[in-house]
Amino acid sequence: MTRLDDLTKLRGQLADWMEEAPADRRAALVAQYRATLAEIDELTPKEAVGDSIDEIAQRRAARRSAPAKSSGRAKLPG
Repeated sequence: MTRLDDLTKLRGQLADWMEEAPADRRAALVAQYRATLAEIDELTPKEAVGDSIDEIAQRRAARRSAPAKSSGRAKLPG
């Protein structure tokens, strides 16, 4: 089991404990919950992000390969 798996399990447990805890104990659990979420975010692999030029090129390529969409508007005679 990895650290990320452990943290994910802890996140669920903390959520359950926060629901059941008396009001005077919730603040500590909320603080731990937030710290756990932050650590999960740090350990979660991020998607590779290309630059804006790559993004534009991908959109253009997708438009070229997709069939043309109908505008869905009625055409006026004339």
